[in-house]
Amino acid sequence: MAKFRMVHTAFWDDSKVNEKMTPEDRYFFLYLLTNGSTTEVGIYQITKEQMACEMGYSIESIHSLVQRFTDHYKLIKYSEQTCEMAIRNWGRYHFNEGGKLVMDCIQAELKLVKELSLIQFVAERIEKPEIKTMYTMYYDSLYDTSMKRGQNRASRSYFQYKNVSSFYQNNFGVESPFITDKLTHAINEFGEVIVMEAMKKTLSGNKRNWNYVNGILKKWRDHKVKTLGDIKALDIEIENSRSQSSGHRGSTRVENPPAWFGKSEMAEQPNEIDADFEREKQELLALLQKRERKINKLG
Repeated sequence: MAKFRMVHTAFWDDSKVNEKMTPEDRYFFLYLLTNGSTTEVGIYQITKEQMACEMGYSIESIHSLVQRFTDHYKLIKYSEQTCEMAIRNWGRYHFNEGGKLVMDCIQAELKLVKELSLIQFVAERIEKPEIKTMYTMYYDSLYDTSMKRGQNRASRSYFQYKNVSSFYQNNFGVESPFITDKLTHAINEFGEVIVMEAMKKTLSGNKRNWNYVNGILKKWRDHKVKTLGDIKALDIEIENSRSQSSGHRGSTRVENPPAWFGKSEMAEQPNEIDADFEREKQELLALLQKRERKINKLG
């Protein structure tokens, strides 16, 4: 099927477009309807970075536009987990032509959708009964099987993000749209426990910025860290490596003289000191002092 998208003239007659949208909003909406990632079913995968690059906007501007079209205009739904975009009114201005070719394309593309709730979101505004039935039946059949399992995973992911986000804001500062994206991607890769541990290590090092957290996570990625046990084992390995490299160069060996050394007098015969014994004692003392200076010099 040829890859092109039509924009209905009714787009410009919509009161929401004419009266409420700014020129920037209209430009963004037209982009969502016609960009190269769009599909026949009105649900497609696209990252915010890609949108920013193709529109010439900053990632912060894209985040703001997505939020406005989601919460204020209620025209789109975007999954941060799967990076999928859904256009609510897609079915109102598309599917003007039916036929087996179109139906087969819709069926094939619905199978590619990862976030199933987006199928229900688009289906609400589809006017052709036979196509709307395809959406609803496909959604209902999957909901009874994988959706129930996926719903638990989605709930866990949401609460993981909320926990990490709350910890970040309480200890690091304001969570910007940039940080939100980084936290989401980090949680998807490492999980809540590991990301939280990286932030705690950052704070213990008197640091309070995401770059330091990201550096720790990168090191753990390189060492294939998956659990807290892996982190502890890696810390021990690094500490042992540092100890071995430093060696024992600062230590010196001290030889103690025999117990009798240093006595100037014999208890049994205090007045009969052997001259030869005294001379040997002094020579031994000089030898030990010389050896000790040599050892200290080498150390």
